[in-house]
Amino acid sequence: MVETDGMSLNGLSVSVSLQGCIVLGEKWKKEGVNDPFSRLYFVKEGSGYLRPSEGEETAMQGGYLYFVPAGLTFSYGCTHLEKIYFHVNVAAEDGSDIFTQAKRIGVLPFSAERYEALRGRLFSTDYAGILYVKGVLDSVLSEFGEMYSLKREVPRYGKLVRAAMQIILQNPRIDWHAKKLSAELFVSESNLRKSFKRETGTGLHEYVEKQVFIKAKKLLAGNTFTIDEISDALGFCDRFYFSRRFAAVFGVTPVLYRKNSSYGGEKEGV
Repeated sequence: MVETDGMSLNGLSVSVSLQGCIVLGEKWKKEGVNDPFSRLYFVKEGSGYLRPSEGEETAMQGGYLYFVPAGLTFSYGCTHLEKIYFHVNVAAEDGSDIFTQAKRIGVLPFSAERYEALRGRLFSTDYAGILYVKGVLDSVLSEFGEMYSLKREVPRYGKLVRAAMQIILQNPRIDWHAKKLSAELFVSESNLRKSFKRETGTGLHEYVEKQVFIKAKKLLAGNTFTIDEISDALGFCDRFYFSRRFAAVFGVTPVLYRKNSSYGGEKEGV
């Protein structure tokens, strides 16, 4: 037996923020979309397009599966499409989505028989159906991982750094700082700072900020909470400071980012 100190398959987590089956028309159209999640489109029939900001347009048609990696800026549209869709994040132990390394849209064949089997179990409430859907996702994500040659070594972190990451990822807040985190972990502030920088190559403050703004994009795209509520949840003193910081990082205000996000539009077919 070879022990791997908690790595192996536990190094990745897959989460689905939205899924469904929908028939779309010409209203399904948007420019300059940039999401904090990857999109999987299983297309049964119809025609449409996915157009990255750089590179060639991908035509969409029945019998194929399309993958738009997290962080890719793209536009989309169709005349008519019936599809199953998933919004998914595949996160490494440090919270980063591994598919942000991919810079192009991926395409794989997906038969009508597999489409119908997936659709029949999409909202299953029994374990067998849920495991079937999970198996399909695991399989296609693995194929796209091979397609994009995601061969980089999985980082190995010590217990202290992993514990700090877990606290931050479970509750990302801009007011997490080394003194507060070191008190939570019962270690010296100096030890925490040095260990984190040595093992990750990133300062603790920079890591906290990155996770906060990743979470901000997800919450804004979800269109469930107000900007005031998001600002409070992420530890900002007020929405105006949050808006300034968000705009400085992403070049758009939270209001404009939410407007341009098509998270809710996926469900509504617009």
